[in-house]
Parts: sequence; structure tokens; C-alpha cells
Amino acid sequence: MSALSKQPEYIVWCGMKSRCNNPNQASYKYYGGRGIKVCDRWENSYENFITDMGNRPTKKHSIDRKDNDKGYSPDNCRWATSFEQACNTSCNKPLLFRGRSKLLVEWDLELNFKETLGLVTHSVDMRIRDGWSVEDAFTLPKLEVEIYEVFGEHLTTSEIREKYGVPRTTLEYRLKKGIKDEELVTLACDLLVYDVGGPEPLSEAEIASIHGVNRRTLRRRVAKGLSGSALVTSTNSPSSYIVGGVPTTINAFAKSKRLGFAKAKKLLIEAQEKGVCVLTLALPEYKEKASKHKLYFFEGEGRTITEWSKLLGLNPGTVIYRLEAGLDLYGASRHAPIEFAGKTLKAFEWAEQLGLTKTWFSELRCRGLTMQEILDNHGKK
Repeated sequence: MSALSKQPEYIVWCGMKSRCNNPNQASYKYYGGRGIKVCDRWENSYENFITDMGNRPTKKHSIDRKDNDKGYSPDNCRWATSFEQACNTSCNKPLLFRGRSKLLVEWDLELNFKETLGLVTHSVDMRIRDGWSVEDAFTLPKLEVEIYEVFGEHLTTSEIREKYGVPRTTLEYRLKKGIKDEELVTLACDLLVYDVGGPEPLSEAEIASIHGVNRRTLRRRVAKGLSGSALVTSTNSPSSYIVGGVPTTINAFAKSKRLGFAKAKKLLIEAQEKGVCVLTLALPEYKEKASKHKLYFFEGEGRTITEWSKLLGLNPGTVIYRLEAGLDLYGASRHAPIEFAGKTLKAFEWAEQLGLTKTWFSELRCRGLTMQEILDNHGKK
């Protein structure tokens, strides 16, 4: 079946059935949707189809229905080229021109619309559909490209789009509305102006240049209902908050106290509402992160957290906790050698002999208990 599926006639047969039977097929509305069906002889038998139709003559041939209002059947189908099928479409009707009647595609072959008019067949057809006479549609050449003046230059629409980056649909809309000159190429956002308390309204570009407020911030403020000078007044100006008698910004305060922007802003607003200095509030303490290269000392020996972790077989977080709590690092290690009762064993080996878990044994050692105390109070009885 895999070899059969590669045959062009088999592909045509499958496509024919899909167009007539599958509502999800893109062309279904032109076939099955208007009552076109595959005959019973062909519906379930590819062998009958190929017996009646034979192999297609060339790669340019495809299946064609002689009567477009009837379905696929042996007496209504043939192999035809694209030109032959074009002559058989429901929209291709005979056109009378200078005493002779032909189909549009046949007139195109004779008159060569592309060369004589600068138009493709579809464009000529659209002329006739728009109400042109056949005489005018077949003889009047393509209209000359219209020229528009922009900033003193005379440009075509394609040149305007290329030079000023105006989208085609936007340019067409503006031309249709009668917009001319520099407004053709001005960005839509620059056509909007805002009253910010100055002598005259300013565009978004002018506000960004003069007041340093970018377009996104400006639009956000407009959406919030702000107007006038509030559109260009920064909420983080140096005079907004006073800290220790000195004007400061949220960013500067956050940086000095090693706080996040949101936390710093919340504290400043809280202090302003309470009428107190923000420094009197309980500020969160900054906890310095453990440095990868900083040396941590225990019993006169200095190592980094990573080195202690590898030496003791503990994760870095446990090492930091033990150091900050002042606990015995070696007692916490399960691999640390311990001498007791004439024997030297590793911590986890002593834990097994005493019947304790490794974690609990390490915790007892870190609490400063001696081996004898662990044996007497927590070991096997």
C-alpha cells in the first residue's frame, strides 16, 4: 500500500473523495458542500477508478468534471490541463469583443494582456466585474503610478513605504482618507498631542525629548487618568521623600539599605503616611551571602565553605549553620575519625555500633557530649 500511495492517480482519487466527503477539507464548500459526490463505482474502489480513467497523460493533467454541477463519475470526468480546466470553470463565460466571442483565457492567449496592458488575466476579469465594458477592459493599459509629495520629494507609494517604514495598509488607509504631505508618513503616536501645562501641547516624541518621560510611561499615566503636569512629573523625584533630613529617591534609599525597590518604596510611603522618619521603622536586616572565596575558620584552620563541605561530607548549608551556631564542625561530620575505648572508628561506624541514626549521633556530638556520655545516656543498653 505504501507504493500505491505514491502513485499520482491514487493521490488524485484520495483528493477527489476528500473534497466531497470531508467537511474539514478547505475546498469542501465548493464540492461536497454544494452537492458534488463521488459515484458508487469509484467511492470504494481505486481499481474501478483507474480502469475507467486510465493513467493521466502527463504531469500537467488533472481530473476535470465536464459539467461542474454534476459529480465525479466515468461519463462526467476526464484528464485535462489547467488551461482546459480554466475554460470549464463556472466563472469563465464567453466575452464578445469586436464581433467575436471567446472565453477570457482564450482572449488572453490571443491578446497577451500582460504585454499589451501590463495586467494579468485576473486583473482584466476584475475590471469586467467592476462594470467596465469589454472594449475598455481589453484595450486600456494599466494606470500610471500616482506620485505623492512628501517633504518636498515626489515619491510613489512603494518608495514612501521603503523610505519611511509606513505599513502598506496604514498608507492605503491614509490615502483613502485624503491625508496628504508629511502626515502620510508621520507615526500614529506622533499625531497625538498632550497638554502638560506648557504654552502648547506636545507630542509623545517631544515629551520624551524635553521631559525624559518615555512613551510607555506616558501612556500608562494617561490610562490612570492623569493629566497636565502630572503626566511629566516623576514620582521618584529627589524631593519626593526625605530621609534623615536629606531628599532622596526610592532607588537611592533602596541601594543604601540593600533593599528591593518594592520594599523600599513601601517603607517610604509608610513613613510618609505616619509622619515619621523612615529610619525609625524596623528595617529588614541585610544578610550577606556566603562568598565562594571567603575563608571560614574553625580551630585555627581556615577553609572556604566548599572546601569544608568536601572535607566533612556535609552540604554547604549545614556547614554555614554549624559555623554560625558555633557547633563542632568535626562532630557534625559522619566521616570524622573518633577514638574511644581503645578503638578508632569513623562517626557513622560508631553510630551503627551504638544503635543510633547517623543524624542523631552527629547532633549529640555537636552538642558537646563526650562518647562516654552518649554511650551512657543514648547508647544500647
